[in-house]
Amino acid sequence: MEEIDELETCLEGLALAQVARNRAREALELARATALLSGAISGKNAEEREP
Repeated sequence: MEEIDELETCLEGLALAQVARNRAREALELARATALLSGAISGKNAEEREP
């Protein structure tokens, strides 16, 4: 029974790690998208300023 409790604890830790990994991936995707959009907007604004 003690082994089962230990395995359950390990599985809970694994599940929490997977959730954290997924959140980190989502944050990275958002950061990349923000950087791309920021660059695109800055580039467009720079082009509009040229005579």
